[in-house]
Amino acid sequence: MNAFDGAVHFYKIANDPIINAWEAAYPGLFERADAMPQPVRAQLNYPLQWFHIQFDDIYKRYHMRQPLEFYNVQDLWDDADEVLGSLGRGLLEYGTRDEMTFSYEGFNALVDPADLPAANLGRPGDLQYAMLMPFTPEGQANLRSLIVVLQDPDSYGRLIDLRVPQGVFLPGPEQADTIIDTDSQVNQQIALWVRHASEVIRGHTIVVPVKGDVMYVEPLWISSIQNQLPEIKMFSVVYKGRAVLGTSLDAAIQYLDRDESIEQRDHELPWFDPPKERTPDGRRTAQ
Repeated sequence: MNAFDGAVHFYKIANDPIINAWEAAYPGLFERADAMPQPVRAQLNYPLQWFHIQFDDIYKRYHMRQPLEFYNVQDLWDDADEVLGSLGRGLLEYGTRDEMTFSYEGFNALVDPADLPAANLGRPGDLQYAMLMPFTPEGQANLRSLIVVLQDPDSYGRLIDLRVPQGVFLPGPEQADTIIDTDSQVNQQIALWVRHASEVIRGHTIVVPVKGDVMYVEPLWISSIQNQLPEIKMFSVVYKGRAVLGTSLDAAIQYLDRDESIEQRDHELPWFDPPKERTPDGRRTAQ
């Protein structure tokens, strides 16, 4: 729709049976895809509701191609879950938790073809704009598939099913949240914030494809009594079953290449430099 004059244009960008039926019923309603102005084409986004209909309602069952597997419902999927909410509040509500489990929503991201080698997306470094959504087996929490839909103009609408092979275990988003919850460094820091009258709020768990594997990133937000506006304080990263914590995303990822003892030493409380020793004349010595 043209925001200046209200003119409406419909462009046919896929050979879809429903679109073909509408086109036959109303000749001239749809314009050719190559007639779409380039500035409009550059802003194409895959509809999230259509994405849910395709995969959350249909494909999660009809991806099973073997008749016996289909009728026995041996590999039914479900959209993955994640845990959101407050990890604890201070003062009178010390230690309280107000967390809930929600269905994971598809999200937009820039993906590197090098991180999705099975998809043959192109040269490494040529980032692709895509929507991603994880799925788990019905009634379970491990990752079963990561669905990717490309949204760049040249590859718009291409659907990719990055399916985890049967017998291979990868944690799903909810399990990644559990790994973060049981990490000693995370618990230590949350306890410190809660004791200082702050509320710790966990953000959305983001699934990041990395070199054929998956990494989970979850920000931790802080809301204090003096300032009710939450701000990001820490990032938790889960990769290959290990959780790390950092004051920035880069810092957290760097801990993945280090021994856990180094991470623990860096996270010793309190997080400030130890007091410097004083000389007999009262001056502080350099460390």
